[in-house]
Amino acid sequence: MPLPNIGNVVGIAAGQGPVPVWVFGGKVTDASVLDFYDDPATRPGWEIGERGATMLILRRNGARLSISATSAGRIIYTLLP
Repeated sequence: MPLPNIGNVVGIAAGQGPVPVWVFGGKVTDASVLDFYDDPATRPGWEIGERGATMLILRRNGARLSISATSAGRIIYTLLP
């Protein structure tokens, strides 16, 4: 589930090889983004693999979703299928 405070798309790019990267902007803080995804109801089927100060790594069936947040209100999603 995407963060509801997303206000605009900043960029969409291909990561390394087939790894998609999405960058969004919104009125968020890094803590609010990570707190949102700490709730299992907002990430059905995904388990937290790692958690840092500004990044979460979620895992499901071998897939890895990295969610990073910046103090400038940017949310970066990277999916490794």
